[in-house]
Amino acid sequence: MIHLGPFMINWHGVLTAAGILVGWHVARRMAKRLGIDPEEISRLAPYLVVSAVVGGRVAYVLSHLGEFAANPWTVVRIDLGGLASHGALLFGFLTVYAYARRRGLDFARLLDAFAPAVPINYLAMRIGNFLIGELYGDPTARPWGVVFPGPGATPRHPAQLYDGFGQLMVLAELALLVQRRRPAGEVFWLTLAGTSIVRLISDLFRTELRALGPFTLGQVGAALVLIVALGALWRGRRRRVGDAEHRLLASSAPAQSSQASG
Repeated sequence: MIHLGPFMINWHGVLTAAGILVGWHVARRMAKRLGIDPEEISRLAPYLVVSAVVGGRVAYVLSHLGEFAANPWTVVRIDLGGLASHGALLFGFLTVYAYARRRGLDFARLLDAFAPAVPINYLAMRIGNFLIGELYGDPTARPWGVVFPGPGATPRHPAQLYDGFGQLMVLAELALLVQRRRPAGEVFWLTLAGTSIVRLISDLFRTELRALGPFTLGQVGAALVLIVALGALWRGRRRRVGDAEHRLLASSAPAQSSQASG
């Protein structure tokens, strides 16, 4: 975007910052809808951004240790290699949990408030990835193939845009979900499940980056997040069914008792 001597600003960084700002604004609106003071979102946001950057960098370094063997000091240079989204999610999740406990807030509802920020930031980053020519897909003869500057003159799948389109679909689903009041935490976990499925599909076009058998590192992380999200959804629904059965039994007990005494 701007390159003047050692000073450089690229589209990925600008769009990532834009995604954070838009995500923060939408999270404030979601918080108000969920009965949470929007100012709590503003107080938490700086800590959440820092923890996401740290977590994303830690996860990237641990999964690419070979890149830093010669120059370990470059670990702190996030412009070299970047961040891993699943590490950012994990550290962000822990930060929200710690903040909710400290402030006495409903942790699950606070997660729901931040749910839209996840696909919004993914979408912004994927557009940035496309503009700077990284995370491209395999060679393709399809008419929408794109020639990226790094891998040569062969057209390739714009896998970044596939992922970005998938995140738009997740946002559309989320807009439908919030039309009715959902059990606490359900919107967040459904959103994580959706973004994970999108990553599993988009990385099917990046077979050159397979790292664990037929899977890319992105697919491995997405699969783990998907398993956790589905487990949380199953646990929440099972608990609600148990609570409903308990209330039904409790309400029927007095009636049975009065019939017996009559």
